[in-house]
Amino acid sequence: LGEMARARIANCLVTGNRVTNDSSGGGVYAYCTAYTIITNCDFIGNLAYKCGGGAYIGQITQIWNCRFFQNQVFLNTVYNGGGGVFGLYSQSNCLNNSIMISNSAAYEGGGAVIQYPNNNCIVRNCLMADNYAGRGGGISFMHNSLSSTNTMENCTVASNRVGGIWRSYRGTSIFFNVISQSNDSWQMSTPGGGFFCYHCSTISNATQVFMDSGNITNSPAFADLPGKNYRLSSQSPCANAGLNLPWMIKNTDLDGVSRIDKFSGRADMGCYELHPRGVMFKMR
Repeated sequence: LGEMARARIANCLVTGNRVTNDSSGGGVYAYCTAYTIITNCDFIGNLAYKCGGGAYIGQITQIWNCRFFQNQVFLNTVYNGGGGVFGLYSQSNCLNNSIMISNSAAYEGGGAVIQYPNNNCIVRNCLMADNYAGRGGGISFMHNSLSSTNTMENCTVASNRVGGIWRSYRGTSIFFNVISQSNDSWQMSTPGGGFFCYHCSTISNATQVFMDSGNITNSPAFADLPGKNYRLSSQSPCANAGLNLPWMIKNTDLDGVSRIDKFSGRADMGCYELHPRGVMFKMR
């Protein structure tokens, strides 16, 4: 897609594509100055030399309800990566309700890289699991401006190598209701500072700021961690432990379940809500 494109890519299977020779965007390259949306697409087994094995997005392109499996970036050089997705100068809700599993990047951001956001880039309702990178196996945020801000809301980052979430350089990162657990090496690493957590579940070996008493370091008690089921079990301390946010009123989790439990009135941490199951009695 060219510089001035205004487009919608929907309901597509993007698989087995390859770009080399210092190129980016193995499956889709969408660097647009006009609004573009990619929705309900599967990106499988695509490869890029520099950035964005599955998709390379820029400016105000948004991704909704997509799945990224086994995409790859193989250049092991600084500023390159994003096995599943690479977002450059992304703004607003750049990555939503999407799954990144088993993607890889030689340098950074196995699941995704969000680089140099000018304004508030939001990553929301996403699962990043079983990805690999030299750092930030799940996702990497890279800033070059003290005024830049990114926000991550109700995401689950688990079973990634090396590490879960990497945030470097300048700017501010704010995390709401994020689960970053069961990654190897570290869960969140923030050498650049400017890192704030609200109602998150994480254990980190880097400096971070817990902004409220809702943050926990307990295991999230996934439904079946060995079986790669990252939904919450009934014993999870992340259930009914999130911070209610305005966007949740009419929105759902990654499974399409209402975000706020009507019984407790509280959202959960992570990308999946745990809703109580009913019990059936047989009466004579």
